Amino acid sequence: MGGKTDPGDRDAMDTAIREATEETNGKIFSNNHSTDDCKNCLNSCQPLQLYNSKSKYLLYKVYVDPTLTSLNMKRFGRTEKTI
Repeated sequence: MGGKTDPGDRDAMDTAIREATEETNGKIFSNNHSTDDCKNCLNSCQPLQLYNSKSKYLLYKVYVDPTLTSLNMKRFGRTEKTI
């Protein structure tokens, strides 16, 4: 998941959270999560930050519980809902 900074983003982490939430329709961690629940989970996970200077990409690596891989991918929907 990824994207570029929007004018309302305060920092790189804000961009990453917004993009992950938009691209998964807020369902990255649970079918029952709201967009705000998803933002809170991503905000609290304290991700490892990696920067690739050649491509100028900033990557946030987060731990995702392996049981989430068994959830149906259809939970993300077919279209992206922007915030």
